[in-house]
Order: sequence, then structure tokens, then C-alpha cells
Amino acid sequence: MSAPQPVATRARVISPLAVFGLALAAIAELSSVGLVGLSGWFISASAVAGATLYSTFSYIAPSGGVRSFALARIAANYCQRLVLHAVALRHLSGVRTGFFSSLANVSASRSRSLRTGDLLDRSMSDTETESMVLIRGIAPVVTFAIVAASGVAVAAFATTAGAVVLAVASLAAVLLTVIRERVKRTTSDLDAGRRSVRAETVTAVDAWPEMASLGAIDRLRERILTRLTALAGVERATRERGFVTDAAFGVLAALTLGGIAYAAAIIDHRDAPTVAFVALLAAGVLGTAAQLGAAVESIAVAKLARLSRERLMESTGDDQGTPSIHAWWDSHEFGFNDYRLPANPYRSARDVAVRVKRGGTLLVVGRSGSGKTTLLTALAEQLRQANSANGRSGRTRIAYVPVDDFLFTGTVGSNLRLADPGVTIEQVESALADLRLDRAEISARTPVGVGGRDLSGGEQTRMRIARMLVAQPEVLIIDEPTAGLDEPTARHVLGVLRERLPHATFIFAMHPFTETAVHDRRSQVLTLD
Repeated sequence: MSAPQPVATRARVISPLAVFGLALAAIAELSSVGLVGLSGWFISASAVAGATLYSTFSYIAPSGGVRSFALARIAANYCQRLVLHAVALRHLSGVRTGFFSSLANVSASRSRSLRTGDLLDRSMSDTETESMVLIRGIAPVVTFAIVAASGVAVAAFATTAGAVVLAVASLAAVLLTVIRERVKRTTSDLDAGRRSVRAETVTAVDAWPEMASLGAIDRLRERILTRLTALAGVERATRERGFVTDAAFGVLAALTLGGIAYAAAIIDHRDAPTVAFVALLAAGVLGTAAQLGAAVESIAVAKLARLSRERLMESTGDDQGTPSIHAWWDSHEFGFNDYRLPANPYRSARDVAVRVKRGGTLLVVGRSGSGKTTLLTALAEQLRQANSANGRSGRTRIAYVPVDDFLFTGTVGSNLRLADPGVTIEQVESALADLRLDRAEISARTPVGVGGRDLSGGEQTRMRIARMLVAQPEVLIIDEPTAGLDEPTARHVLGVLRERLPHATFIFAMHPFTETAVHDRRSQVLTLD
């Protein structure tokens, strides 16, 4: 079996549309800086003209320039947000689609490990972080580079010495940003610490009744408080170190403005409006530089997120894998061979082969740890691969219901429609009635809660079975079909399965003491002990 490809769908963050968005972002920032500088010159020139007798000063051109910069900033800001968010959303959609497409092609054992909520949450979070790097990271860096170069060029026309000061200050701002990021990296990862405390707190809330019954509430509370105190200490140290670098940036800004004013007025002998123009132009450039810290951090975090996403499937695939098996089914029978049961404390290693007539039932029984779930997972994967190789529709011919099969947040009806989008409300209600879920006042519109938490264990089991009934499979594989059900209900549910799928072949994994709930003349028993 060939190794699945990594989850990385190469959806591009930098595309022609992204370049256009970055250009708009640069225009918006240039307009902001130009607006500040021209406004400063306009106000200063107006003051000087007003203080001089018989002076002439035309306000029409500069006031028109101020309005032009203001309108350009508004329009460019609006357009760049539309464009850059569209690019980020396109990238996010592309990577998410690629991730789930990759999930569909990996082995069942690895897919099962990837379907856990923690890994999916982490993957989606990493994808979103990576997709937002264009807005939060690349755009500010590109904008600063363009604004700084343009600012130095414009300042050079007014005062050469002032342009030199601005160029040096821009390089110093970049250096301070690098130092600030190095300082941040010497502290603990605050995000990871917060996630850890949040997860610990949620776990403590869920475990509260059990801890109360054990008399361990005080120890649990002390554990949480210790974690929170440690996190507060890390946050305080991070703030203190950040204050030093922020103060250094403030000192740089003050020195820059003072240096530019001195260079323009004393060295190059420029008038007050020119000095005000260059000083405020420098203030705008340094204001743009203030965003570099967050931008560089965003780029670093996005890079880590991309690496994490690309390695996700490889890291979760380091399990024992799916054992080799050869399985088949046709219009007459279902069977498998070439399956090796490993040795354990209850048995010696042996080869297993089974044949079941179409419409029959195979009961795989054994104590916990005997390998029932491993066998069913291997069967489901092999049958799906054979199904796909034969050009059949794997959606309805093979159905596998793991014991922890996921119920999606929403209603009962929306969960059943995942198996067949065309199923009607009447068909959903009929399946629920057949499985006696209507007796618990469960209908198609009943919400299931997050992960099915609003339903009991037995109701969740019957919900998963109802979803497979809607799919009308030819081979139905269920791990623990009677989990959470009393024996009369188990017999009824399995009877409904046979009634609604009279020609399907069933493979059920069960514990020996529940085997009698299903055993009939059409069933075979494979004991793994």
C-alpha cells in the first residue's frame, strides 16, 4: 500500500490577486503618510502666512491635495481589505478542501486517528493561521518597505540631512523589531500555556462529579490554581520584557523627530513648513514600522502552522497500521483470508479465513483487547479499496460504523442526510420509529448537541445505525451494535436491520456475553480468544 501524500494542498497565498491587494495596501499607507505630512506643511504654511504682513498664500492646491490623500486612503483601504480577505478565504477553502480530500484517501486506521476532535481542531486552527499571514504578516512588511523607501526619497527632495536621519531611523526600527522578537522567543510560549490551562480547566469541569465522589476536589482546585499562577507569572515577565523594547522604540521615534528637525532647520536651513512636513512624514513612516513586530511574529507563527499541518498525517500515522487482509464480496458471498491474528496472553498467533453467504451475519466475538476492532477496521478499508478499484460507488455499498462514530452538531435529520442528501422527512421519521427513537420524543428536528451529547449512549448507537439504514449498504460492518442497549432493545434493533436490509451481509463485533442477542441460524461466529 502506497503511503498517502501529506495534507499540504499547495493553495498559493501569493497570487496575482494577492499582489494587487498588497499594492492597494501600500497605496493606502502611502496616502496616510502623505496626508499627515501634507497636513503638517499646510498648517505650518498657513500659520507662517498669517503671521506675515501682506503675504500671499494659495490654500486651494494644498487643501485639494489633503482631500485627495484622504479619499485615496479610504478607497484603497476598503479595496485592499476586500481583495486580501478574498485571497485569504480562497486559500483557507483550498487547504481545508485538500485536507479532507487527503483524509478520504488515507487508510482507515490513520483516518480514524485524524478524525479525533483535538487533531481536527488543531489542523483547522493551523490552516486559518497560515491563511491570515497575508493580511497580518506579509502586507505590513511589504507596506513598510515601500513606505520607508518612498518616505526617504520624498524627504531627500526637501532636506538631504533629514532624509539620511529617516533612513537610519528606518533601519534602526527594523533592528529593534528583530531584537524584540528575539526577546519574545526567550519567554515561554504564552499561547501554548493558555491552551494548556484552558484544556486543563475544561477537563476539570468535566471530571468534577467524579473527583467529588473521590473526595479530590481540593487537590483538583489546587492543581488548577497552580497552573493559573504559573501562567500569570509568565505573562507578567513577557509584559515587562515587552515594555523595555516598546520604550526603546519610543526613544527612537523621539530621537528621529528631533534629529530630522535639527537637520532640516539648522543644517539645511529649511523653513518651518518644510521642517513640519519632513518631521510628520517621518512620524508616519515610524508609525508603519510599529506594526513590524506583530507582522514578523505572524509570519513566524504561520510558518510553524504550515509545518505542523504538513506533518499532521505523518505524525498521526506512526501507529501499528492496518494489518494485511484480503477481503471480497459478490452477489453470492462475502469472505476474507490472509489475515494473521497476533499472539496475546489468551491465544497463540493463527491465520483466520471466513466465508459468509450473501444476506448472512458474521459475529466477531472476543474479550476486550482480542482484536475485534482491528479486524473490522482492516475489513472496511480493504472492502472500500476493492470497491473503489471496481469503479463502484463506495458511499452506499460499504458502510462501517465504529463504536465511536461521530455525530455532527445539528439535528437528527441533518445527521441522517449525510448518508443520503435526498432522504425525506418521512423516511427519517420512519427509520427513527423503527428503532424506537420516537418513544424518546426524538424526531428529525431534534438537536443532537456537540458530538451527540444531548443523546444518551443507547440513543447515539441507534442514531448511527439509523444513518447507515438510510444509506442502504450491501455490506454493513458495525463495531458493538448493541452498545448501550438492553437485550430486548438490542434484539429489536438488530431485527429492524435485517428487516430493512434483507439482502445485506452483516459483520458485527461483539462481546461473548452479548452474542446471544443476535445469534440465529443465518449467523456464523468467529471467536478471537
